[in-house]
Amino acid sequence: MILEIAMLSVRAGQEAAFEAAFASAQTLLSRQSGYLGHELLRSHEAPGRYALHVRWRTVADHELGFRRSPEYPEWRARLHGFYDPFPTVEHVERIAPAPVGGRVLPYVTIDVFTDARFGGNPLAVFYDARGLGDAEMQRIAAETNYSETTFVLPPADPAHTARVRIFNRVAEMPFAGHPNVGTAVVLAGLGRDAAGWLRFEEPAGLVAVRVERGADGAVTAAHVDAPQPLSLGRELPAADVAACVGLSRDDLLLTAHPPRFASVGLPFCFVEVRPEALQRAHPDLSAFQALAVGLPPAAERLPIHLYAHLDRDAGRLATRMFSPLSGTVEDPATGSANAALAALLLHVHGGEAATFEITQGVELGRPSRLTASAWRAPDGVRARVGGAAVAVFEGVLRLP
Repeated sequence: MILEIAMLSVRAGQEAAFEAAFASAQTLLSRQSGYLGHELLRSHEAPGRYALHVRWRTVADHELGFRRSPEYPEWRARLHGFYDPFPTVEHVERIAPAPVGGRVLPYVTIDVFTDARFGGNPLAVFYDARGLGDAEMQRIAAETNYSETTFVLPPADPAHTARVRIFNRVAEMPFAGHPNVGTAVVLAGLGRDAAGWLRFEEPAGLVAVRVERGADGAVTAAHVDAPQPLSLGRELPAADVAACVGLSRDDLLLTAHPPRFASVGLPFCFVEVRPEALQRAHPDLSAFQALAVGLPPAAERLPIHLYAHLDRDAGRLATRMFSPLSGTVEDPATGSANAALAALLLHVHGGEAATFEITQGVELGRPSRLTASAWRAPDGVRARVGGAAVAVFEGVLRLP
């Protein structure tokens, strides 16, 4: 990592205007490839004196990347007129050894499917995971103790944005929803998107993600196209599934479909329940273990996704997802499951397209809001899921 240091002298009386201009211009900086973070510091002793610190992967990311980028003329127009004299810039790097270990891996945590910190589903994103092995990624994911952690690597195809590997607490996953939303928001914030789109290489296939930006240019949300059309798996006995989630068979609604697996990249067992039963559900580990015996490898983690219709005409749903066999007793928000749910409901009830507004995580104190849609395509029923995300922590992991 390289630290750019610029000592800025702002014309007397223009300090407030400069700070407002910098606040609006800083997104031009944060979009750049190789950008890792920045801070603007104000002097206590000298009015109008500031220090700008920008963290870059390499000097070239600043000198050749940012200064030759389409955004740089606008940056110059907004800010350079405030300086007297014009600042000099230096690039420095750490020469003292890190206190612990030799490798420094930057990461961001982000709460997904919420616009408020400490809601939604948390995710850790290691946005430069080069040099990490499989076992190290798994240990890091277990250490974060989030439902998933992502590791970003260079793509095999340079036309794509990145190769993204997703690990839960015990295993790697072929695809997942909230990790793609959160990773896209983080990478787009670093300027890695192309006209609002990112394309991730994952075991389940190529995942296309579209990001949204607010009026200030900051990335606020992302929408993920699931990598596969809807596929249907085996049905499970209603009474056994009810026992897994602490309910009776009468709490399940079986008219539309029996408990069954469905997937648009990652399989889940879908179960419709009465709205009043949804809050009473709780996982029974022994029942999960008994029912998982004999399931195929893709389904043996036995994630059960409960859903209830709150307003059928408006497409409002409430959901809960239990997967104790993979280390997630209950998930605050499950994008891949809700995308598959939208596809399953379109398949069951008919029509050309459908959109659903979904709440999840309420019982965990981490309310989440997701939008899931499905449509009929030449290769089957396709689905998309999306929502807001907000960054929480930024730091580094030190490894030997």
